[in-house]
Amino acid sequence: MKSPKVKGIGEVVTEYGAKVMKIFKKGLLGRSLFDFYGDVKAQTFRTKESASAPSTPTDGAGGIMYTKSADGKLYYKSNEVSEVEISAPDTNTTYSEATGSAEGLMSIAHHDKLDGIETGATADQTQADINGLAITTVGTISSGTWQGTAIASAYLDSDTAHLSGAQSFTGQKTFDAGIILDGNRSVAASGDGVAMHLDAMDITNATTSASGTASLYNHVVLENPRVLALNSSVTTTDASTLYIKGAPVASTNQTITNAYALNVAGGNSKFGGNISSTGTITGKMKQMFHLSFHDDLGTTKHWMPWGGTLEQSGNAYQEEVAMSMPYGGRIVSCLVRTQAINSSGTLTIGIETKEPGALVGSSWTSEETENLSVGSTDANHAFHFVFDNASHFEPGDLVAMSIQSNSDLSNSTYWYVTTVVEFDLNDPLGTTSAEYDSNP
Repeated sequence: MKSPKVKGIGEVVTEYGAKVMKIFKKGLLGRSLFDFYGDVKAQTFRTKESASAPSTPTDGAGGIMYTKSADGKLYYKSNEVSEVEISAPDTNTTYSEATGSAEGLMSIAHHDKLDGIETGATADQTQADINGLAITTVGTISSGTWQGTAIASAYLDSDTAHLSGAQSFTGQKTFDAGIILDGNRSVAASGDGVAMHLDAMDITNATTSASGTASLYNHVVLENPRVLALNSSVTTTDASTLYIKGAPVASTNQTITNAYALNVAGGNSKFGGNISSTGTITGKMKQMFHLSFHDDLGTTKHWMPWGGTLEQSGNAYQEEVAMSMPYGGRIVSCLVRTQAINSSGTLTIGIETKEPGALVGSSWTSEETENLSVGSTDANHAFHFVFDNASHFEPGDLVAMSIQSNSDLSNSTYWYVTTVVEFDLNDPLGTTSAEYDSNP
């Protein structure tokens, strides 16, 4: 409906009285000027083509739409918006995937996750609801913290450490905390290691080159710890890298003949530091004895003195040349050096014994002899005789050391002799006073 004109100017209004636009007088260009009050709704909207783009409206004057005669397309621009074509459809069909902080399209993973939720599922299921599902198997749990009770070993695979039953671990394991082995048990007595057993194994050196030398191999290593204190000036009286409280204790219905806190069944042992003991150390002890003398040996067997310098050429039972042994043992070696040698020959050192109860004047038992060749120019040389037998004498035996040459090597001269004796302290004559008429 059109309202009456006022001074040649009219307004177009709707049936409900809402103003649509105001009609002014014709402008300088002979065109009517319109001022729109609100939205314009129409089936069609027509603009005339323009050979050139209209001027950009000033700030606050709104925007303009126009059609370019060059391409017939509809454009829009304003003081804040540069010329933009509004007749072309939007061809941008690329959209990002939705994230936790930005909207977007649903991914396949999101779709499959939602599709896997059963009908009627809610986010507030109770413990009773979950227990009612009677779940017997689950997939791989890659993260999270288990909040339930302990899982029985039967439901764990063989690659999981179980609290009971025997298992074999093929991979290396590192424990940051201490390891405590505890638990009473009934076992079959054996030397196989009841609490811990380190089995024999084949260790192959795969890095040392052919004909090369590996400087070190250790099968088990206990590194020395660094002991610190939170407070200042702390003193620790005794500290050990390895501490053994004591030997096994015989308890109910049990008798132990030999109890050892540490038993090395075989092989050499090496200690890089001092050995301190408050008890008796038993084992094999080596001791050196001075058996030097001055004489012309000729070719007669002489018995070298254990004490003094008087050798004997007649009998082995003389007090200077026969020594009674309180332990079993052996003669390790005998080192001989002479002042002068005039001829060549063979020098023989012998070990002879006599057991308790036997007449010392009768024949003695020859345990072992060693020979070395001596040249006429070997004066002041050292001749080292090393014996092989594992044992030469038993506890209570008399032992005599003989020296003899098959030729007269020199006139009367000095013979410097040192003998090394190894006593087996585990093989004593006895621990109490007693009389013996034979070897124990």
